[in-house]
Amino acid sequence: MMTRPNASISPGNNTQVVVLALCQRAECLAWMRLALDGMAIVLPVDRRPDDIVQAVGKSGASLLIADFGDDHPETALFEQLRLSFPDLKIIGVGSLSDQQALLAAMRAQVVDYVEQESPIATLRNAAERILAEIRQRRQRTGRLITLCGGIGAGCTTIACNMATLLKVQRPDASVLLLDFATPVGDAAIHLGVAPHICFAEAVRNLDRCDRTYLNTAIVRTPGGIGVLPLFHEVSNLRGLKLADAFQLLALILSTYDLVIADLGGAAFSDLGQYLQQTADEILLVTDQSVGHILESKKIAANLREKLGNRLHVHLIVNHYEPLLGVESADIADELGLPLLENAVLPERRVPLMQSMNQGKTLVDALPKDALVHVFGLMTGQLLAKLWPDQASLTSRQTHSRISQWWHAWRKTR
Repeated sequence: MMTRPNASISPGNNTQVVVLALCQRAECLAWMRLALDGMAIVLPVDRRPDDIVQAVGKSGASLLIADFGDDHPETALFEQLRLSFPDLKIIGVGSLSDQQALLAAMRAQVVDYVEQESPIATLRNAAERILAEIRQRRQRTGRLITLCGGIGAGCTTIACNMATLLKVQRPDASVLLLDFATPVGDAAIHLGVAPHICFAEAVRNLDRCDRTYLNTAIVRTPGGIGVLPLFHEVSNLRGLKLADAFQLLALILSTYDLVIADLGGAAFSDLGQYLQQTADEILLVTDQSVGHILESKKIAANLREKLGNRLHVHLIVNHYEPLLGVESADIADELGLPLLENAVLPERRVPLMQSMNQGKTLVDALPKDALVHVFGLMTGQLLAKLWPDQASLTSRQTHSRISQWWHAWRKTR
């Protein structure tokens, strides 16, 4: 008897843990549900790759139990899942005497394999252990903001100025900017630094990579912001293992209080997908051009597929020029995403280029510029989202400074 996937994959209660079951046998599904009764909701999923990817994204599940019985799933399915959801863990269920099932489970890289005839406590204990490990790994101290958009949309400029202001607003916080955008290296130019190491090099030295290594090897701006580019040369990426890269990212997120990942032009890369799924806040940057709006639609659709009901994306409209007649509200409606409050950034290419040529952010070079005022309001909103218990006092102090800049700038006009 075949099982039928649920019509709705999104759990009604977000506090309940969801475990997905890739299972074609009704009796096996019933056994799984009995084993996890009271601990998790078990939802069956279809074997079609697109359907299961959508199911993982919508449910937010971190554990999949796969039936490797008579008709076990294809290896290609699990390869696609690993690329789309690097953190997804898989428990295999099947017969220990079935060599073909065991081989298929090994190729699927299951973290545990449970005999299908064993007591329900065996599966329950395995699931409980893995879910506990996942919870512990996700209890990181650092916050992660990712910026994504098309090449040239302005992600790097926003990321550098945002990092500078957030560091000013939270001077005791350790802040790291991951320069994973295309082209790589622009963040270092904006911030006036020359990185000693790159992410790819740190991954290769993962065995000796700890907090001390990160704190000493990563270059910092005079304001104390760490900058880590993806690579110095493209050849640095050859032979790099994704599993090691994900492990380093987990270490980084447990080391720094705030990580800002610049993914401009790289939203669909493997590392970009991982960071977007891990992020506390995703900012999608576009301007008023048709090309960037269309690219943003693709990124937004991908995020909906991967994150489902965990979607936490806000829109930033950059280089806004009223004369173009393309309103920010219309762009938000087209993309189906909410605008981040105070995130319509006026066209200021000339002062931005002047500050970059000095190796400074606009915040440092021209603190009275109108765009700095908007950056300040925008980062205040982000602080309130990431640290709601600490944002009130900081935002009042920052707003006072920015108001002074704003009024002074107005007097010069």
